[in-house]
Amino acid sequence: MKLLTAAFLLFASSAYAGETARVVSVTPVYGDNFVTVDGTRCYDVSVPVYRTESNSNGGNVLGGMIIGGLIGKGITGDDSGAAIGAVLGGVSAAERTRSVHDGYRTETRCERTESLVNKPILSYYIVEYRWNRNTYRTETKNFYRVGDTVEISPSLN
Repeated sequence: MKLLTAAFLLFASSAYAGETARVVSVTPVYGDNFVTVDGTRCYDVSVPVYRTESNSNGGNVLGGMIIGGLIGKGITGDDSGAAIGAVLGGVSAAERTRSVHDGYRTETRCERTESLVNKPILSYYIVEYRWNRNTYRTETKNFYRVGDTVEISPSLN
C-alpha cells in the first residue's frame, strides 16, 4: 500500500471532473450489537406419587363409637346424646384414610430464559481500489462491488 490516499466522493457530481479508479476489493466490517433473546429451558423432574388408603377396620369403628358415645353423653347428659355421639364417632373412624407413597412419575417442567447474544451489525466497508497502477484503501459507509468504477479526489496526507 502506498502512503498516498484518495478519498471517495460521497456522491458523484457531473460538475466534478476528477480521476476514476476501479474497485478491487470490498470488505464489510461489523460492530457488536448485543440483544436479549428470550428462550425456554425444559427439564425432567421426578415427582412422588401417593395413593389414598382406608385406615379403618372393625376395631377403629368400635373404638370411635365408644368414645363418641361417652363424649355425647357427657355433653348432653342423656342417652340420646350418647347415641348420636356413638354414630358420629363410628362414621368418623370409618372414614379415616391415609396417603401412602406409591412411587414416582416423571414430569417435564419448563422455564423462560433470557440470554445476551451478539448479533453483529454492519458498521462500514473497507474498499480497496486501483488508481494510477497503485492500490489504495479507504473506509466508507457506501456499498461498492468489485469492478465498480468510482470517482476519487486524490490528496496527499
